[in-house]
Amino acid sequence: MRVLITSWAWPTHYYPLVPLAWALRSAGHEVRVASQPGLAGVVTGSGMPFVPVGRDLDMEEAFRSFINPPAGPGATVRPAPGSARKTPRAIGMFAELADVMAEDTIALARDWRPDLVVTDPTAFVGALAAKAVDAPLVRFPWGADIMSEVAAMAGLSDVETEVLAPIAERFGLRDIRPREGLTLDHCPTGMQVANPAPHRQGIRYLPYNAYGVLPPALAAPTRPRVCVSWGTTIGRLDPTRSLMGQVITKIAASGVEVLAVVAAHQRHDLLASVPEGVIVAESAPLQHVLPGCSAVISHGGVGTILNGLLHGLPQLAVAPLLPDHRFNSRQLAASGAGRVLTAEEVADGTVVAALRDVLDTPGYRTAAEKLRGQIEEKPLPAEVVAILEQYAS
Repeated sequence: MRVLITSWAWPTHYYPLVPLAWALRSAGHEVRVASQPGLAGVVTGSGMPFVPVGRDLDMEEAFRSFINPPAGPGATVRPAPGSARKTPRAIGMFAELADVMAEDTIALARDWRPDLVVTDPTAFVGALAAKAVDAPLVRFPWGADIMSEVAAMAGLSDVETEVLAPIAERFGLRDIRPREGLTLDHCPTGMQVANPAPHRQGIRYLPYNAYGVLPPALAAPTRPRVCVSWGTTIGRLDPTRSLMGQVITKIAASGVEVLAVVAAHQRHDLLASVPEGVIVAESAPLQHVLPGCSAVISHGGVGTILNGLLHGLPQLAVAPLLPDHRFNSRQLAASGAGRVLTAEEVADGTVVAALRDVLDTPGYRTAAEKLRGQIEEKPLPAEVVAILEQYAS
């Protein structure tokens, strides 16, 4: 079976696809990953064959508009290529990505003839490639199925189809429906959207870390150890919006042991100095440092939150900035596995009391363990391969 995987050049949207890609290759299937040139190192570093398609866009600037939204009546909309319809900024942004990736991706599909197309739902080009060769489409959201939630909003039920229509017409394609097909769901039920895509297949969340540098063995903690991580996205967009250093300074004086996990190339920007006694692990895979921890504090990124839940840890989500970070944080709090704090609650020291609350109140750990169970009850990627084989045939 030939499987084409499509993603756009933002690493954290590709990472969740890696364990499935490995499982497909291990089962003897051919896999190719198509994305913009900027993702080449990330894909080849994961051991997958890479095909560059289209050109890179300045997505950092686009994402900064979510962190610092412009004022005015057009602040929440972004025109899609070839369409007069005003759409939510995210939909317009993803349509623009599809526009620059379409020609090369469709040409690749028509030449290689994949039996299956697996795509990040924000990579609309995957639906175009699948339609071009009449191959089954598999959606694999990077976290909760937020794109289906957007589609369920009043007046937006067909927005993805509409913004893709002008692009599809250039290649003789009609009736593109990006939300149709099978959806792989690695999100625990308690963290999922209210209206996920209907045709779903569970798949176990397995963390993938592109750096993979194991830190020195950590001694067993003699007091509660708290992991603080701000991922890599905020440091890439605007390091000044990271509260990692402030959080560490506040909680380090409260009697807990602090383990700070930061990408080596971002340490100077996010964590130039730390209080005495703080353990810093540079570019360390979270799954290898969380054993022995009692709680996690983060920005609300799905990778950090799911890693924490995979270890049954209660969490604090602090001042989430991007839309998916805010959604993840709200769901975490609604599940009972953690709390959401504002930047002001870090500045005034409330973060210390909140951390003590999640450490001392058993209900948070109980809720986190429940979500851990919801992750572990899903089949492993190797087991899902057989289901995809059936789906493709």
